Amino acid sequence: MWHGAYPGYYLTFLTGIVITLAARAVRHNVRPYFLQSPAHKLVYDVITWMATQIAICYTVVPFVLLSVGPSIKFYRSWYFSLHIGCVLLAMALPVKPRHLRLKDQQKKTLDQEPGQRHHEASDRNCNQKEKTT
Repeated sequence: MWHGAYPGYYLTFLTGIVITLAARAVRHNVRPYFLQSPAHKLVYDVITWMATQIAICYTVVPFVLLSVGPSIKFYRSWYFSLHIGCVLLAMALPVKPRHLRLKDQQKKTLDQEPGQRHHEASDRNCNQKEKTT
């Protein structure tokens, strides 16, 4: 059954784009500082989990309300804080395009000793598996 095309759906998707761009920027710029120890990584994971829960709740309100007026009223009650914060983060934190990151990674791999290359490749494969789970 077709549920219709309500404006709230589009507000949710547009807000999701901005939040996703900010999250990607934070992950690329901040996460490496928390990978030195398991305790630091746990702190990072807890903080980002909480931020994700807040962002999801904030983002889906228009999806539930369906119309623009009540959705804007809700966002106004939050002073559009997540919209503004995410736009500022996305603009302030640089993120290299994926193809440039991969090129840099390949260059680092070629500059290393042959024994180190195998070890790094294994680590990278493990990290890929973690991302998918």
